[in-house]
Amino acid sequence: MAQIEGSIAEFDFSLWLAKALKCEQLAAALKQGAPADRLRRSASNLLRVNGKHYIIDAGDGIARRIAKAGINVRDIGTIFITHHHDDHTAGLGTLMSVAWDNQRTSPINVYGPPPTEALVKAAVQYYGISAEIRITAGGRSIPIAQVFNGHDVGPA
Repeated sequence: MAQIEGSIAEFDFSLWLAKALKCEQLAAALKQGAPADRLRRSASNLLRVNGKHYIIDAGDGIARRIAKAGINVRDIGTIFITHHHDDHTAGLGTLMSVAWDNQRTSPINVYGPPPTEALVKAAVQYYGISAEIRITAGGRSIPIAQVFNGHDVGPA
């Protein structure tokens, strides 16, 4: 991933994301944003770049919306969290669990501002209880912790 230099005051995650994905128009789209309609959905977007699927924020219901769009959750490449309000992160754990339940084996990296790494570790720990039961029962062999990796981007 690209690393953008700058001080804490200058760091802009949406700009970093746009440069990392080589997508010039993404920064403007992320900055415009609109308040989520809390009765229908929370913040989350699917971005397709060169045939790869990226998730921008994982609000509540993201796994259901991905399925409704006809996207196989196993095909998600990377997840980006823009900030840690719950309307941008409440669906992350469910998305992780659904991907793992659907036999996802290759790693999914989750990037975002600190403490994204801690958030992903906490979700892995929470869903790890169910995962261990399924592994013991013989339904799965790869621990959920081997599928999801959280990464802090930018200053703490």
